[in-house]
Amino acid sequence: MMSFTKDIECDGKTPARLSTRKRSRFLPTTFLALAGSFICAIAASGPPTLIVAPADRTVLEGERVVFEVQADGAEPLFYQWQRDGSPSFESITSSYTLPAAELEDDSAVFSVTVINAFGEITSSNAVLRVRPGLEVTASINQSLEPEVFRGWPMLMEVSLVHPDALLGTTSPIVTAATNGPWSNAINLDVQDSQEVSVNWPFQLTQPTNDVLALVGDSPGVLLFWLGPNQTTQLAAGDYDLTATLNTTNVTLPGAWHGVVTSVPVNISLTDEPPTLTEAIPRTLVD
Repeated sequence: MMSFTKDIECDGKTPARLSTRKRSRFLPTTFLALAGSFICAIAASGPPTLIVAPADRTVLEGERVVFEVQADGAEPLFYQWQRDGSPSFESITSSYTLPAAELEDDSAVFSVTVINAFGEITSSNAVLRVRPGLEVTASINQSLEPEVFRGWPMLMEVSLVHPDALLGTTSPIVTAATNGPWSNAINLDVQDSQEVSVNWPFQLTQPTNDVLALVGDSPGVLLFWLGPNQTTQLAAGDYDLTATLNTTNVTLPGAWHGVVTSVPVNISLTDEPPTLTEAIPRTLVD
């Protein structure tokens, strides 16, 4: 009597052990391979089972959030995510993504139901906690409501401030762009009174490092400017300027992923008032 034993791995999952005893010296390889395939087919059949359920998450405001589930069972598997008990149709896959968490998302509860032809199973709840996030501030000529004359220079400052800047110790927040220096992750948007974006050719005054490790009370600061010859070409009117940090597509390991936008800077761009010449007094003749 001979004994044959073989470990069968089903799609990278826990191997099953197949053993057979036959009164023959000629058997094993083909038989065991076919039997192993049968065992794998059984293991991947039946109603869904959860391997890994969605986990609680704590993120900063503006940060990208991804909830994931791993399930097994007969294909095809369908996924129905729920938020606070109500179906959400933003995802029908094994992951659910919030591109940018808001403070209003704090304490939201997420779960997922996995369905196939043999049944369904619902995960436990995952709770999302959202903390105040990075602060992006912008100003022009040191004002949030500047009045600027055409033909005069314009200096804009954009600052990134750590959310725990007032605490004694903070964990670094790594900021990077998809390509090039971290300043490339900052987008400036100027809109006129009709909410139409217009092109203002701001120039960065200084080069920046590829990566910004934001810590403590030391903000990341960028300075942009427009010269007199450039502001002369701009149309007079009222404008809103916002600065947005967008790192959602950054692939650098450990980098922060999210979107944060500054409070708008309200700009009044007007023509320079005419220069007043000194009046020459008229001689009074008796």
